[in-house]
Amino acid sequence: MIRLLTKHALTALVCGVLPCTALDAQQPPARDTVLEPRLLPAEVEREVTEAFNGPNAIRATGAYEVDSGRVVSGDMAVLNGPLTIVGRVNGRIVAINSDVILRPGARVEGQILVVGGDVDGKEGAFIGGDVRTYRQRLTYRQEGDRLIASGSSEEDARWWRRHQKWHSHSYSDLNLISARTYNRVEGLPILVGPSFGHRSGQTRFELEALGVFRTGDDLQWNSQTVGHNLKTELSYGRSASAAIGGKLFDVVDPVEQWQLSDVEVGLASFFLHRDFRDY
Repeated sequence: MIRLLTKHALTALVCGVLPCTALDAQQPPARDTVLEPRLLPAEVEREVTEAFNGPNAIRATGAYEVDSGRVVSGDMAVLNGPLTIVGRVNGRIVAINSDVILRPGARVEGQILVVGGDVDGKEGAFIGGDVRTYRQRLTYRQEGDRLIASGSSEEDARWWRRHQKWHSHSYSDLNLISARTYNRVEGLPILVGPSFGHRSGQTRFELEALGVFRTGDDLQWNSQTVGHNLKTELSYGRSASAAIGGKLFDVVDPVEQWQLSDVEVGLASFFLHRDFRDY
């Protein structure tokens, strides 16, 4: 007789052979997003400051570690860390201008939100919620124990301070960067072009116009060796904003990441002439 095992039954069977924590550590988070806006979205500024100022979170400034065997029952918020997790956190983690370092066997049951930092060690830890990482650091001031973002206001009575902070903020850059990793289709793609952003009051405008030069073949002015990646967005509002934008692109992306990192795929493609991804 052939019997089909349900998912829970199969897990129970495997756990009899392997530790369940090892299986949990191999489960990827629901969503892992790394964002690099030059202007940190106002709603993210508000989200992280409210989390840090909230009464129910464990709050820390500077380096902080959750030791092995320790269980944090609620949320955590850390400013200017890094935050190192060896034990278990049952709530959400918010890291401001700080890295989050997950040691092998660490468990985070909730979400991880990082502003101005990165998350290391995700492969060997269990993360139950989404992971959001913003490269842009938070500009803030402190009033007593409270953290105030540069673009936010907590009371209408402080309207003059809000106007002063939001009146004008802009940037412009000329970019010359490599795109991702070496691959058999493009070689090492190079991105060249300007980016611009401006924020005035509650209105934000961003524009990025990059050309893509694929170095795998001789440089010719055609779609095989030259691509583009253009995007723009106009938004209004803080906590509940409305936005309109667009993107025009001609890029090469992997169909699926599989189990190898970008570094491993790039080294294998360059030295072994074997690329393990489809594009």
